[in-house]
Amino acid sequence: LHVRAAAHPRFTRLTLPAAPWVFTAAGIAYAIMPAIAQDRLDTWTTLYATAPTVLTLGAEAGVQNLLPWIDRRTGGRAPMSTAMLLAVIAALVGHPAPALLVAVVLGTAYGICVVAGLLHVQAIAAPRELAGLTGVYYSLAYTGFLLPTLPAALLPLFPYAASLGAVAVVCLACLVTVTRGTGPGGRGHVRPAEREPPPGIGTRHRPPGTGLTAPHRAERRTHHPGVRARCADTTDGPGRTRGARPGRAP
Repeated sequence: LHVRAAAHPRFTRLTLPAAPWVFTAAGIAYAIMPAIAQDRLDTWTTLYATAPTVLTLGAEAGVQNLLPWIDRRTGGRAPMSTAMLLAVIAALVGHPAPALLVAVVLGTAYGICVVAGLLHVQAIAAPRELAGLTGVYYSLAYTGFLLPTLPAALLPLFPYAASLGAVAVVCLACLVTVTRGTGPGGRGHVRPAEREPPPGIGTRHRPPGTGLTAPHRAERRTHHPGVRARCADTTDGPGRTRGARPGRAP
């Protein structure tokens, strides 16, 4: 499967750096947040573990209704770096309450990031490449579920606060990349799409360099300097014109 739109600057500079953080946020909320508070939960560990999952998914679903408002004020940027820094603080504190608060922030970032990425994909891809580019985007996004396994694997050597700190640094680096791409000088900066509808959908094919569709281009012919130009603006069929009348001399 070859998806040419995956090489578009808007995809490589904006969507690609942000995509893995979609499910990285979810994975940290589901797996890491309950783990950092388990020493204080005693027999409530299993019950508590469901709370970050519910809060994350609830925040993800709820924030999508606010996306137009958020987009106008933030340019579609998700608070992903803020969520990662708060996860570090929650790991240092090790208390169940801050972990639940961080799960809400992670869910909010997750919801904004996944929808913003899909909107970028729809703006970039031609209709025949939309399914392929969406698949590429989700493939990148699902790799984020692998990242929370690294802090767990490094736990004998580094506490969660240290490994999450490293994750936050990488997230900030991706934020810098995305911010540069969205700036006026960045190659990922794109004006609103001006793509025409594909041929056969709502309009006829428009030949390059013309402002009119081929059957409706004006045919102006001057038969005599003293005679007005005759204009045929529409056609009833091949070789026949409608609305054309011989001009009269003024």
